[in-house]
Amino acid sequence: MFTMKSSVEEKSAFEEAYKRLNKRQKEAVDAIEGPVLVRAGPGTGKTQVLTLRIANILQKTDTAPENILALTFTESGVSAMRERLTSLVGSSAYRVQIQTFHGYCNDVIARFPEEFPRIVGGRVADEAERIKIFEELIESVPLTILRPWGDTFYYVFAILSAIKEIKREGFSPEDFLKAVEKERENFNEIPDKVYESGRFIGKMKGKYTLKEKKITKNEELALLYGEYEKELHTKRLYDYEDMILEVLFTIRKNPEFLLILQEEAHYILADEHQDANASQNEVLTLLASFHDNPNIFVVGDEKQAIYRFQGASIQNFLSFEEKYPSVKVITLEENYRSTQAILDSAHSLIQKSGISSAKLMAEGEKDQNPLRLIELENEEEEAEFLANEIQKQIQNQKEGGEKKEMAILCRDNRDASFFAEVLRQRGIPVVLESKEGGVLEEAKKLKGFFKSLNDPANEEYFAETLFLDFLKLPLLETLKALRLSGRKRIPLQEVIASSFFLREAGVLENEPFLEYSLLFESLVKSAKHISLLSFFEETLEKAGILSYFLSEPSGFFRLEGVQSFFESAKKFSEGKRFPKLTAFLEYLDTLELYRIEDTSKRKTPSSNGVRIMTAHRSKGLEFDAVYIVGAREGKWGGKRERNAFSLPLYGISEEGDEEEEKEGEEKKSEKENDRENDERRLFYVALTRARKDIVILFSQKGQNGKAHIPSRFLEEIGDELLSREKQEVTHEKNEKAKSFLFSPKVSPSYEEYVHELFLSQGLSVTHLNNYLQCPWTYFFVNLLRLPQAENKHQLYGSAMHAALNDLFNRLRGGEEISIEFLLASFKRHLEKMPLLERDFKEACEKGKKALEGYFQTYQETFDSFPVLSEFAVRGAFMEIEWKGENIPFPLSGKLDKVEILNDGEVSAVNVVDYKTGKPKSRNEIEGKTKSEKVAKKTGRGNYYRQLVFYKMLLEKNGGQYSMQSGEIDFLEPDEKGKFHREKFIIPDGEVKVLENQIHELAKDIENLSFFERICEEKDCRYCRLGKAFVVQMSREKNPSRAIDR
Repeated sequence: MFTMKSSVEEKSAFEEAYKRLNKRQKEAVDAIEGPVLVRAGPGTGKTQVLTLRIANILQKTDTAPENILALTFTESGVSAMRERLTSLVGSSAYRVQIQTFHGYCNDVIARFPEEFPRIVGGRVADEAERIKIFEELIESVPLTILRPWGDTFYYVFAILSAIKEIKREGFSPEDFLKAVEKERENFNEIPDKVYESGRFIGKMKGKYTLKEKKITKNEELALLYGEYEKELHTKRLYDYEDMILEVLFTIRKNPEFLLILQEEAHYILADEHQDANASQNEVLTLLASFHDNPNIFVVGDEKQAIYRFQGASIQNFLSFEEKYPSVKVITLEENYRSTQAILDSAHSLIQKSGISSAKLMAEGEKDQNPLRLIELENEEEEAEFLANEIQKQIQNQKEGGEKKEMAILCRDNRDASFFAEVLRQRGIPVVLESKEGGVLEEAKKLKGFFKSLNDPANEEYFAETLFLDFLKLPLLETLKALRLSGRKRIPLQEVIASSFFLREAGVLENEPFLEYSLLFESLVKSAKHISLLSFFEETLEKAGILSYFLSEPSGFFRLEGVQSFFESAKKFSEGKRFPKLTAFLEYLDTLELYRIEDTSKRKTPSSNGVRIMTAHRSKGLEFDAVYIVGAREGKWGGKRERNAFSLPLYGISEEGDEEEEKEGEEKKSEKENDRENDERRLFYVALTRARKDIVILFSQKGQNGKAHIPSRFLEEIGDELLSREKQEVTHEKNEKAKSFLFSPKVSPSYEEYVHELFLSQGLSVTHLNNYLQCPWTYFFVNLLRLPQAENKHQLYGSAMHAALNDLFNRLRGGEEISIEFLLASFKRHLEKMPLLERDFKEACEKGKKALEGYFQTYQETFDSFPVLSEFAVRGAFMEIEWKGENIPFPLSGKLDKVEILNDGEVSAVNVVDYKTGKPKSRNEIEGKTKSEKVAKKTGRGNYYRQLVFYKMLLEKNGGQYSMQSGEIDFLEPDEKGKFHREKFIIPDGEVKVLENQIHELAKDIENLSFFERICEEKDCRYCRLGKAFVVQMSREKNPSRAIDR
């Protein structure tokens, strides 16, 4: 209960706190007049200094609490400051303006609505709404670059980020348009942009072509920015950044209103000033501009400037002394958090950034351990070692040892989610505090269930619901029902709702399926007629989800996923009269597609868990023991920064002001050259979170076997400060990153069923490629034939293939061919495809352009050889070893085009495989690229493997045709309009390699060893289904066993 403090008690509380300050801290608290800059490193007590200084102002001046403005960056910072101030001055603390920058500006707008007609009465647009507006604008505004065919909305997130940056820098649409126009004007004045002689005469030089493309992108961005602001106004919405921007624009142009705000703020304090962006800093400067020597007190630390990617500029902090020449500068050097070993290591690192700063000194005697650098063989062992270490710490605490608050700090959210999953599998309680932290497994399951209820006709969605554990459907019977649906093309819902179809599928236990069919139908009706939150509650009740989770030992943790999902629904429902399920799912899909954090409030899963977060999120926190994971180059340091836009926000002056342009160039240089120091400062922040112990983990190889290099920052710390250890995980490896919860023991019934499907169905090259890329994709798509909808690219490719098939069939029949026939055929096939009108129009234009160029390039070669088009091969067999015996195994395939090079008993042929999409190099086709990213993107040699498979297929199909060569024929030109064909002579040795791969695949299927694997794709749909399958299988095998996530 809160009690009022008397003035005597307040003075006593202040004096007691003041006595405990060191000399520099007292100096800062006593400096209550004029501009003051406090450099406060980590753990130096800056929050205490800020609050005591406010208390000192209230004691030594007649300033009213309302006339003190303290600005910081987070709500947690506001709470911490107000709580401490309350302990010093009592209820007066609630009258002091302690706010975030956004909170302050929002308050100004609320108090003076007449000054902000554009946004008053509106509300802040959420990220999904902003994205929806941009998607609509991209489809309606004339664009050439920012609407690529391959992915219409490819630039949406980049556009969103760019406009945030533009606003943070204080540019209105008109300001930005002027900057872009000036950029174009400057470009047009550049002499010697084109070649004046030689083979490229009249063409623009490469570097200028790229520069012009960047300017065109900015022109399109300026157009979108202006249209976007109009849309916000029409919808009565505004951006989060607009709260600051509107206040800034208003006080820039309205000195009378600025004076009102200045008269309210006699003393201004700003925390974490190194994190201020241009707009925030200008608001601060204008508020303080009433006096030449204002009472402005800023606290910051250039060593902890880690938010440049959010628009923060360290220059704002560093230029404070230039702006106020009479400033008093105070540096806090005593650290009350960490051991000296930690501080020395951090100082050794940060010196390399060029920042000149005094070394922090640990206050008092502390037991200290050197920093440990643990080197492990690979990422799987890194995860396993981490889990073992934390389990030892937890066990030690249980046995009466020292209790330690532990945190795992990661460079990015993906790593945070990965390590959280590893620890959960070991039964270690965790608190995942990352952008992906709220997307718990149960939330994903509920979302999938809701998507099916919202779109009951979607066979893919419905099929996935059958693997939800809380529905308790028998798994083997589920596989049989899926197989019947795929084989006979009967809608899956009809199969599970019919006793007749279930019997035909061989399902012995049909009651659970019939009950689920009734439940599904009931919930589908509810989804259309009741509000979102009511539907949520009804689903939990009718589907028995809560009771199911609560029946498990791990149930309370699993309920956190349900709670997380419910909080998202509540947040979405705010301000909406009758929120519906469809709109909520669209909102979630948008957030997921663009990897945007759902910021709805969530209950912390466990206050006693190991906290896992990114280094950015750890800012301002401290822990006894810190584990820094993934300490390799490219992760911590050496990261490549790719910017979709090169924004003209710096160094362009409309009036040719040299000083302004010089200042702009300095800002631009800071942004371009400070990337490495950004990473260094981030590692510094990670190190200085620890009170006692730091363990840094480095793996020598990645999951793909690629060698890692230690982070450059480890070398900068120095060997004398690091204890290096090479560790091996000696017990049986659990391979968390490549396995599921356990290695399942498969019951004979499942084994027999999968074996039967495999042997009867055989293998095509698509099946093989799918298996090599993701075994679970092969299992669900190729073995079970799970329903799959084709996307617009696949439909476009099918129409292109069909058109060429018509062309060559016509040619084979002796009829005349023409480009008109080819285009008409393409359009006819495209019209049969289930495409949206927009996608149909784009596909028509894209196909017309490609086919016209293709026909013109190759028409003279079309009748060079007799051609078999869409040649299907059935009845080919190869011998495989199966359960100790050699048995015939069927192979199949459809060849796009077979050119018969000569007639005879055995005809030599050239096999052509068509490809739509961007042409690839020979190395990319063969999977020989050095870049892991490119190899993954280009399918690791899938195209080449197709040609090898076709050679083997023809050899084993009676020998009528012998493949002399294979050719990849790209149906679309490159960026210069040139068409490409790549021909390969396939050696017999390559066929042998392929046969060995098939033997290995067969062995995997025989042993079902692929049940233990997942692919490299993040959040793969089929791996997720596979995980549910394995968990269900284990649950059926041993119902008493609880599966801990």
